[in-house]
Amino acid sequence: MALAIGAADSTIPAIGVDNVSGARMAAKHLIELGHRRLAILGTSMSETGRGRRTESEVLAATYSTSRDRAIGYWKALDGAGIARDSVPVYETREDEASTHAVMAEMFAAAAPPTAILAMSDKIAMYAVDWLFRSGRTVPDDVSMVGFDGVPESAVATPKLTTIAQP
Repeated sequence: MALAIGAADSTIPAIGVDNVSGARMAAKHLIELGHRRLAILGTSMSETGRGRRTESEVLAATYSTSRDRAIGYWKALDGAGIARDSVPVYETREDEASTHAVMAEMFAAAAPPTAILAMSDKIAMYAVDWLFRSGRTVPDDVSMVGFDGVPESAVATPKLTTIAQP
């Protein structure tokens, strides 16, 4: 038995997380709620990055979790006829400061997102905090879906919608 992170080997039994399918489910949920202006808050994609990323930068990400989750989001967007380039991807350092910085950038846009796909619950909770501090509420003003299913997401205010992993 092996724990598979970012790699698949069908020759041995393994436990892993299907980041592509999980992310696709998250995006599909928000799309089914009627959202068309979405944004992605990413986990680390490189050793030094932070800020908005292009599709090619995401596909070249050092960390497979970030890349695979973006691919899953994009699959749902493609299926709904939403152009990938209309959904900005922002890399965070998975901390409060970088998440708040990209949230400020994201909401300075003329048409900010109505829904956010966060690649981790930790990032989602930092984003919800920023939204609260800026006078916005979840889910009334902005919908949010996290990823991981960390215990804190169940007791967060408001409770976080998340994709739970084993």
